[in-house]
Amino acid sequence: MTSRVVSAIRKPSAGDVPVGRRPRPHERGVRIEPRLLAQFTVEGEPVPKARPRVVIARGARAFTPKPTVEGEHRVQEYCFVANPRLRPVEGSVGLKLRFYCAGLGRGDLDNYVKLTSDALNHIAWHDDAQIVKLDAEIVTFDPRPRTEVEVWLLAVLER
Repeated sequence: MTSRVVSAIRKPSAGDVPVGRRPRPHERGVRIEPRLLAQFTVEGEPVPKARPRVVIARGARAFTPKPTVEGEHRVQEYCFVANPRLRPVEGSVGLKLRFYCAGLGRGDLDNYVKLTSDALNHIAWHDDAQIVKLDAEIVTFDPRPRTEVEVWLLAVLER
């Protein structure tokens, strides 16, 4: 009668780091069950991020257009009202965005995303480079224009 030996050695997974080398950026942090950090809706027509403008009068001066600044402040206000205890997290973050426009929309999807992600810097995360997963979409001809935002914590940094 032959007995079979079952190996107790675990097979390496994609997230394992070999001993003796520093983890690469995509290997840093401990993956956790995704946790919803913030969820809120910004009422009103979504605003795309505009390019900075440069005025050349007695020297060059760059400024951010007023609609962009107002749009970022509006996103921050709605975030603070819906999530008063929200603090910036360290780790990998996922962002889910739905932009509901009354008409065709005035900007590209990436400009809408950029305004929202820049507005939440130092509020939901320290830097928008922490966003590793993004789900975004524009819905046109909606009778109630708005932006729906969800922020998810996907991994925390090891200390």
